[in-house]
Amino acid sequence: MRGLKTRLAMTVLAVALALTTPAAGGTSVAAAPAEDEPPSGYPAQPGDAPFPTVEWATGDLPDGVDRGIIDQAVDVAFGAPDATGRVQSIVIVHGGRIVYERYHPLDGPDKVYDSWSVAKSFTSALIGLLAADGKLALDDRPVQPEWQAAGDPRQAITLRNLLQMSSGLGWEETYSTGSLVLQAITAPNAASSVAQQPLESAPGTMFEYSTGTTMLLAGIAADELGGCQQAKDYLNARLLDPIGITSDTLLSDGGGCWFGGFGANMTTRDFARFGLLYLRGGFWDGEQIVPVDWIDESRVPASTMPNYGLQWWIQSPEVFSAQGLFGQQIVVVPNRDLVIATNSTAGGDSRTLVDALLAETDTVAPPPLPPPPGPVDTVAPRRQPRACGRCS
Repeated sequence: MRGLKTRLAMTVLAVALALTTPAAGGTSVAAAPAEDEPPSGYPAQPGDAPFPTVEWATGDLPDGVDRGIIDQAVDVAFGAPDATGRVQSIVIVHGGRIVYERYHPLDGPDKVYDSWSVAKSFTSALIGLLAADGKLALDDRPVQPEWQAAGDPRQAITLRNLLQMSSGLGWEETYSTGSLVLQAITAPNAASSVAQQPLESAPGTMFEYSTGTTMLLAGIAADELGGCQQAKDYLNARLLDPIGITSDTLLSDGGGCWFGGFGANMTTRDFARFGLLYLRGGFWDGEQIVPVDWIDESRVPASTMPNYGLQWWIQSPEVFSAQGLFGQQIVVVPNRDLVIATNSTAGGDSRTLVDALLAETDTVAPPPLPPPPGPVDTVAPRRQPRACGRCS
């Protein structure tokens, strides 16, 4: 699958027509050294359940969970054997083991499924890793070449604003001919296309869901790392490879940069791996992959949107999720030691399915875990302009 990682923007033009909003620096992030123990506040991997490698340990559903009820909900979500609009797959992980896994007859475990906006949560992890490396900070004001005119108000935008979808950059998440979404996808440089937009509100004052914002974040990562391929290599080496994700297909703009706002396609099991990483507080088999401070911060509601964090949706203090168009979901429930990953086509209804699964597993909750800390409200000094690695 590695050979599929770069596609020209025209190959995803049809994809853009379907993108949409999912329903409903200053803060330092410690580096993630190798450790023997997982972080506090998140359930540890049980000793009798190894972290998944090529194989993934399986187990029984938790006590008190009725498999018949789950089967019935999945049957309804799958629909007919030849259904066009359908939930395609469901993987449930409890205690680090796969306790339930099914695929529609037209789909299967080896199929690479579209991530759609689930990719945004991967982009958040990428930015978190750069923060841990000291290359970025959450309240940095990124130095964009498009914003360097004296007095340009966009210079006030912080990474936090971008991650929380409150940059203030003009955007409209529509997909008709000539829309900003299509302009960005077909541009030689998607991030630059987004950065050229003027402000429509003061940074940090208004939530506006924007795939373009995450494209810009991916471009910032590429700048910091020296270019598009370097950013992909870093994402693989620091995030995907260590947890065994090998089915990924990263979709790229005309210049070869990963879109970031969508296009991190993979198998449902690999989506579930990413969920398990966050369920474990960024810890994986003796190594802290993503700093726990970053995961905590990702779960803090934005001041402009109470159910959104750092490119993650927040259903409650106990439930957070990566969500994508048509019902792609990675749902993480630390106080139940639970991950649910599901993929769906247009017309599928994974939301009703996930709601039913959460209701049926409500009785397995262990004692509540400590809530994540609040944000640190400080602003890092601006950095000096540096070369635009994605502009060459």
